[in-house]
Amino acid sequence: MNETGERYDRVLAESTAALQRADVHHALIGGIAAAFYGLHPPGRDIDIFADPSDAPRTREALAGAGFKVGRGDPPRTVSASRDGVTVEVVFEAAGSMRFDRECQAHVVEGDYHGRRLRVLGREDLLIMKANRFGGGQPQHWFDAVGLVIPELDWEYLVRRARPLARPVLSLLLWAQAQGRSVPDQTVVDLFEAIFGGETPRPVEEPADADRRLAARIHERLAADPRVSAPELEVSIRGGKVVITGVVATEERRSAISALVDELVGPGRAENRTRVLPMREPKKERLK
Repeated sequence: MNETGERYDRVLAESTAALQRADVHHALIGGIAAAFYGLHPPGRDIDIFADPSDAPRTREALAGAGFKVGRGDPPRTVSASRDGVTVEVVFEAAGSMRFDRECQAHVVEGDYHGRRLRVLGREDLLIMKANRFGGGQPQHWFDAVGLVIPELDWEYLVRRARPLARPVLSLLLWAQAQGRSVPDQTVVDLFEAIFGGETPRPVEEPADADRRLAARIHERLAADPRVSAPELEVSIRGGKVVITGVVATEERRSAISALVDELVGPGRAENRTRVLPMREPKKERLK
């Protein structure tokens, strides 16, 4: 292995170890996952899929391990680098894919160059790559075709692919034409998911998305020990997160700003809380 390969392997080991110590649920994707499955050598970067709820811990874990942590694309990604190797942790992939519990249950563990790795399952990686095809990146399409083997969990793939069925159906039809073993029933199931009136995941209205985001932020404001403020109000106005209410100290107000920036990114929120110090109760004079 040359110096570049050794540096890549070292950063891979250090980044995944940092996430494991912080109990961040994750799996490798991108070029290293393709290499694990024997498709082609890894690229220059390290791509990792993680649970969105672990975003703050991900930043802290990588920074604590000596990585230079950048902005990334909050709240979708965290970007970090070390020794010239970039580590991109993705919390929401193409088509709004999330590293949820079902996805985590299909993670594959195995050895790669003498190192134990956790890699996204073939089915989820296929769906991810089929939905990234385009924009001058044909390699994703060919990677996805290379992931097609008879032993795939086809029922699981159909269930996971339904909200993103069109690109996956197109890819599987093309894979069939190239002689890959794709069950006809899988093709029929995906076709019916698109044209048969089945709506596994309703299209989310903007107002619903705003309510869901506000609820998530409110939950974190209540649970995070830096803030512990369930009484604060969270709303979405004009695409910005707005926090209102009263806090006891300026330090608590700053902690709120820092937490919300971690969740949605700098400049995407307004902290309108007011500082109102708690007064000590007056002592009654004994007569």
